[in-house]
Amino acid sequence: MNESKEYNKILDEIIKELNIVKSKSIDTSVSLYEQTNKINTVTSNIEDVAYQTEVSKWQLNYIDSTFAKLYKKINNYPIRENTTNFLKLFSLKGKILGMGFNKNNQSDFIEKDTKIDNSKLDKIENILNDIKSITNVNNEELTKQNYMLEYNNELVESSQDKISKNTRKIKKLLN
Repeated sequence: MNESKEYNKILDEIIKELNIVKSKSIDTSVSLYEQTNKINTVTSNIEDVAYQTEVSKWQLNYIDSTFAKLYKKINNYPIRENTTNFLKLFSLKGKILGMGFNKNNQSDFIEKDTKIDNSKLDKIENILNDIKSITNVNNEELTKQNYMLEYNNELVESSQDKISKNTRKIKKLLN
């Protein structure tokens, strides 16, 4: 009888600790989701900078041309989709979109009562399965964020080159 009490006490402690881990994992998942939203905002801002950089290049070339009206007819005003290294960025953007956060997965691990059996071992198994699901979702979110950061880096590098060229062009025009 004494062994049974110790056994139950140990199982209760295991369940308590696993519930703490599960709760922290859910908190981490929520934080990752919020961080992804922030990265999305940064991405949007960087895409706007890349577009505006391309527009400024077009405007500088327009100002610089001897026959401005002819330049305007020959060279089209930049379209947002044509402003970057299209293939590489398109590939990265595809990876990001392919890693979409599945909200069904989020609800799967929050409340999951697949077994009605209330034995402590079954509770431990259910909690471990929930933690595994949470970990998988968190790993997918981290992978998505890594793709997003790589995409942002490519956009920034591309924009830096274009801004540098535009600056040289402005200096040339002013001299």
